[in-house]
Amino acid sequence: EAAKCISQCSGNHYQFMGLHPTATMESIQHQYRMMSLLLHPDTTTMPKSDACRLFQRLRDAYDTLRSPRKRQQYDWRMTLQGDRTQTGSGDPGLMAMDKLKAGE
Repeated sequence: EAAKCISQCSGNHYQFMGLHPTATMESIQHQYRMMSLLLHPDTTTMPKSDACRLFQRLRDAYDTLRSPRKRQQYDWRMTLQGDRTQTGSGDPGLMAMDKLKAGE
């Protein structure tokens, strides 16, 4: 169920990673490490095909957000599309992370 919740998040990298759009580089790195432990195909209990897909999505999001140039371009596109949504306590990415940590 946690994998389904993560996979149904919008295409917004911030939402997928459970981050606020103003997140610091340290927060981005920390969240990537936490999520990679839970989503990596070799360390998760979810089906390998789901894990591979979700882990690749995580890598794509991290690759974009860790690069100041790519992040600025991404933020600009999100602003133009009106999709620079701020995450909150009901964010699907955060809820899925909690479920994965709890082993659900």
